[in-house]
Amino acid sequence: MAAAFLLRCISGFSIRFITDPNSYFSYAVIILFITGAMGLVISIESYFIKNLPGEIRGAMTMVLMFFMSSWALTYHAIAGPLFDEYGPAMPFRLVSILDAVLCVAAIVLGLSGYLTIPTSV
Repeated sequence: MAAAFLLRCISGFSIRFITDPNSYFSYAVIILFITGAMGLVISIESYFIKNLPGEIRGAMTMVLMFFMSSWALTYHAIAGPLFDEYGPAMPFRLVSILDAVLCVAAIVLGLSGYLTIPTSV
């Protein structure tokens, strides 16, 4: 999970250096950004689903999706004015800053033993 946060953080900050949207650098940065985002969704859902009892897994997955959707709406409400005020790269910088903070949090939680991969499948 920390690797996905870091990948999206680096690619989000790299968007600032894109001068030509049709360049290979532009495509590489966006592919890395999307890959990091997919990695985050997959890792969060797998941690969430593997650590829940089967009786409540469906309901809690719906709660997770509700909060993920709520965050997306909140982010768009914040990022829209940032885009208008500071330019098209600012929403990506916001994501990168949040990813950097969450990457550090994931590393700290992982080292402290709170984020562990279950050994039994």
